[in-house]
Amino acid sequence: MTRDDSYNIGKAFKAASEWLSGTPAAAHLPNERKLELYGLFKYIQSGIGPAGSRPSLFSPAPRAKYDAWVVQHARYSVEGLEGVAKAQERYMSIAREVGWDGHVPVDEDNDEDLEHLDSEDEEDHAGKRSSTSTGEVRGKSSNTGMGTGVSMMSREEMEVDGARDLYPLHEAVLTNDLDTIKALLDQSPELIDVKDDTGNTALHLAVDRGYIAIVEFLLMRHADLSVQDEDGQTPLDIATMLDRTEIIMLLQVKA
Repeated sequence: MTRDDSYNIGKAFKAASEWLSGTPAAAHLPNERKLELYGLFKYIQSGIGPAGSRPSLFSPAPRAKYDAWVVQHARYSVEGLEGVAKAQERYMSIAREVGWDGHVPVDEDNDEDLEHLDSEDEEDHAGKRSSTSTGEVRGKSSNTGMGTGVSMMSREEMEVDGARDLYPLHEAVLTNDLDTIKALLDQSPELIDVKDDTGNTALHLAVDRGYIAIVEFLLMRHADLSVQDEDGQTPLDIATMLDRTEIIMLLQVKA
């Protein structure tokens, strides 16, 4: 593959990821396809597999994302840069299935005739191509898309000891302690929509864990359903991905 080929594929991949991040159609993809997109994006962006330990069984959403990233890394990394290009092609093929027309916006800053670049300009453009081909994409995020918004980062397992002091409501959710949740919100109602370091509200965590009683209580206390975590996901997005039917119904009634 030539340098220009790599550059052009990188531009097309960026366009596809930005389109996916803004289209509501991506929300209707099967969960396994959403996870494939996530794993592809993370591998393309980093060129490596996930760092850190695998999230526990008690954190099914982060665990599923971690596994999806591992699968795509194992599938494509053996081929080096060719593998990155193949991963980008696969990502774009899924985007086309959803409805992306393959349009790549013209980048006027890179329209120079490469044959007439001097050595300094040539080196500069090579650097730009390298960063693009490895997937360093800065796209818009959306709770309904499957591009950068979904692929920014999987939620790591919250350390309960640290959460106790910084995020007492989150810690109470993680330990399934409804009495403490009630006491905290009676004393400090403003905690209801506070985000932790990874963008999760108490409702995000309750949905992720499948704690129906806590979800019901937080909804009764008017938790904001539109808040997005650092992956661009609302509580309803998480419930849908995990196929938590009863919680989905609760959230849809309140939406």
